[in-house]
Amino acid sequence: ALERSEPARAAIGRTLPDVHIGAGLDDLPSVGEVVVIGNEVLDNMPTALARRTERGWEEMVVAFASGGLTLESGGARADVAAWCDAAFGDPEPGAVVAAQLAMTDWLASLLGRFEAVHACLIDYAAPSDELATRPAGSVVRAFRRHRATDMVIDDPGATDLTVEVNIDAVAQAASRLGYEVTVG
Repeated sequence: ALERSEPARAAIGRTLPDVHIGAGLDDLPSVGEVVVIGNEVLDNMPTALARRTERGWEEMVVAFASGGLTLESGGARADVAAWCDAAFGDPEPGAVVAAQLAMTDWLASLLGRFEAVHACLIDYAAPSDELATRPAGSVVRAFRRHRATDMVIDDPGATDLTVEVNIDAVAQAASRLGYEVTVG
């Protein structure tokens, strides 16, 4: 089992004393074939926000201005622009998307680590063309005390943030490593 939280790892250990428990992929024992069941794993990985313009991609960042946090945009890092080009192609200017580099890197690490991976990954997800047409304010969702809130950047550390997983990017990452993907 993998769990980032030390208290949660301890609780899993008490419930399942014969199960190997680690904090990340590097803590897994090397075996040839694994079965992975992941519930809301991919949607919580670090994500960059990007906006399509007439000139290409801009990256949106959190900045401190006028005594508070705000979202501003500027030049996109090369890896963010390349990821967006591969995942979204050339959407309409104004499209705001989540560039899920960490998610695809984690998938590549998982799939490249074992001879065979059978995975059931459960997340909120949609294809690229749908994600690229969503309203900008719906790309990142925020939850506080298990309730939706519009306060995405107002109280860092007290708000859970999530994005919808780009299933086309998942399929591309798996296909590059020779895996077959079924979306259901």
